[in-house]
Amino acid sequence: MPKTVVSYGRPKPWTGDAPTSEALSTAFHSSLLGSAAGSAALYKAAARHFLFWIEQQGIAVSTVDDAVVRRFEKHRCRCQGFPLHKPDRPGFTSKVRRFVRFLEDQGVIDVPDDVDRLDTLLADYAVFLVQEHYSAAVIKSYRSEAAHFAAWVRFSRLRWQDVTDDHVALYAGHSCRCPVYRKRGTLVGHFGPLRRSKGARRFLGFLRDRNILSQVDRWDHQDDALAPYKTWLKAHCGSSAETIRRYCGEVKHWLPELTKPSELNAGIIRRIVGHRIAQAPGSASTITSIMRSYVRFLVSRGVRAGAPTRLSTDQALSSRHPATLHG
Repeated sequence: MPKTVVSYGRPKPWTGDAPTSEALSTAFHSSLLGSAAGSAALYKAAARHFLFWIEQQGIAVSTVDDAVVRRFEKHRCRCQGFPLHKPDRPGFTSKVRRFVRFLEDQGVIDVPDDVDRLDTLLADYAVFLVQEHYSAAVIKSYRSEAAHFAAWVRFSRLRWQDVTDDHVALYAGHSCRCPVYRKRGTLVGHFGPLRRSKGARRFLGFLRDRNILSQVDRWDHQDDALAPYKTWLKAHCGSSAETIRRYCGEVKHWLPELTKPSELNAGIIRRIVGHRIAQAPGSASTITSIMRSYVRFLVSRGVRAGAPTRLSTDQALSSRHPATLHG
């Protein structure tokens, strides 16, 4: 397979009759010409299995996103005519994600792409970095992060005009399942998320400077409502400025539901976490970690009536999203 499975052109909407599952899997197989025959056959088999499963679930192909892929990955397979699928097989699921990307590129799956010629813009971005006299290593890093961020934006079903600093924070900490050729999983340590964040912001700045995206007012994380939490993160946890910015950016989404922190309970936690993970697929571990942090902050300020303990917080999260807990 090529080192990238991403195409950055804007898909044209599918205008013909709804294609059959067999037609889709055959077209996908044809797109893999040049790959080893055995490898292409495995990709087609994964595509056929996925198409059979979504049909059984009553899911329209045009509505498929990564939340659907994750459900397929976890399903207890009883699909007739297919080898028994064991859950949590990253290699198998990556083939399904490649197929989903193919369907996006064909316009079969609806995606909210609102920027034309993104592939050309990425090439222009590389030229711009050269003109700015960055070193070859920095150019390679920025170009790679821009491409990764572009893949994540589509993967998360976001419009470019709607992307904010909060989304950049989620991108920086996401557990990668994007259809790009790079290491998978959560980046370890401070510098990985920092590199992602810096690369994404640099590319967004490039798009805004060229009026591809509108200029936006940046949210001030010194906001009164979050200033105590920011102080707590720095003094109690020793958090870096980047971590504080990322955590505050996430908590901002919850504030409308936390007007009375003393009433925070397991039901509210499940609702908030479930809603945020649906908005930002691939960021479950980041979102749940920030929720735990914020609960500890509330408890440290004496908010106890109705506030969950660490154990009940874990129970609330695991009851809905068991894969997000890591002990």
